[in-house]
Amino acid sequence: MTRKTGIQTYVRGLLWAFVFTVHGVLVVAASWNHTFIPDESAYLNLAENLSKSGAYALDFASFWHAPGQPNTYYAPGWPALLAVGYSVGGMTGCWIVLWMVWCVASLLAHWFGRECGLSERWSWVLVACITVYPTYAYYHGHLMTEPITICFLLAVVGFGLRFVRRPTVGHCVVLAVVSAAGHLTRTQAVLPLVAVALLPATAMPWRRLLSLAAMFVLVHLAVLVPWLARMASVGANPSSVKLKLGINLFTYCGASGGDGYRPEVRPVPYPPNLENLTPSDRDRLLRQLAVAAIIDRPGDYLRTCVDRAGYLLSPTPNFTQAGFVQTIMLASATVLFVYVPLAAVLVALFKRRLFEDSGRLLLVTLCVWYTFHIAIHASIRQRLPSDILLMTLSLVLWTKQQLQGGGVSSMRAEPGAAADGGA
Repeated sequence: MTRKTGIQTYVRGLLWAFVFTVHGVLVVAASWNHTFIPDESAYLNLAENLSKSGAYALDFASFWHAPGQPNTYYAPGWPALLAVGYSVGGMTGCWIVLWMVWCVASLLAHWFGRECGLSERWSWVLVACITVYPTYAYYHGHLMTEPITICFLLAVVGFGLRFVRRPTVGHCVVLAVVSAAGHLTRTQAVLPLVAVALLPATAMPWRRLLSLAAMFVLVHLAVLVPWLARMASVGANPSSVKLKLGINLFTYCGASGGDGYRPEVRPVPYPPNLENLTPSDRDRLLRQLAVAAIIDRPGDYLRTCVDRAGYLLSPTPNFTQAGFVQTIMLASATVLFVYVPLAAVLVALFKRRLFEDSGRLLLVTLCVWYTFHIAIHASIRQRLPSDILLMTLSLVLWTKQQLQGGGVSSMRAEPGAAADGGA
């Protein structure tokens, strides 16, 4: 190892130590003045019960589940991870898990930047975004799924990019395992698979594509089967890791005549006796009623889609009260970390700039992510995990433009680009 390389390694180690320390300070500071937000108490209670008795149930009624009834509304990945921390150190252990997840998110952001063709310098910009983005900092103080979802989004898109460039059996298996783990944690984490499936489909022989798709499905399902079997055993749909689609459609799509975003103004008229149905029957009934109403009144549904688009891209939370200073800070953060990158992407599309593999995959993933939530349920919380993908896409486009403009190269060659070009 040369002296220069040794110094670089030492500096890099110091940078990572600083980043991990910042995450730790944010978590500790937030834990001292912690207040629960919706769903957080449920995740913690599920983790506590898993740790103490192995029961995946809540001690209180929730979404027509009686206290102690096997829960089918929440995906198991995050409560299971929190349960590990709770078993070791109680509530402190849960906060340590949250800190570690944010550290992993930073590591993945750097790796992801390199996978997308960014230089070391620009990959560190992504790490800085993960660390200082104020809205991400907020979730250092809450035991929610946002940080773990960020991890899985980066991992699924990153390994998906490897598969797009080199659709080998090994890359297929790794992608299937990672996406299945994300699926068990938050089902939206598998949305990038739509983009991964679309890009190779345009360039790969159908026989090869079908064989890899079959392998992916088998491996993905193999990871899910134990939990799906559990779902079937408690009266839930064995094809879903959580039963939430019917509730979300009926609650937030306006088809019921109520407004789940403002229930104090227009309460949602849920059918009676839902608590007496099995989880599968309950979800099926709500889903069927919602779909029937959407078909009967498509105009109302489209209007709610427009509303949800506004909720998704709003600069500040729509359904919580914040002080004037907090509102200004949140709005400023959204402008800097979301609107500016989004504007850069839109300009690139308008000018019809050529998108490389990473840019195309990121663009399609973001389109799928936004469309899915606008169609079903949207808020800033639903957008947040994808913000780091938007930041990455804007950096990829910016560095490519600088390179093409004759400036100093700040973007390395995309991994596998030469091999793909000769294929």
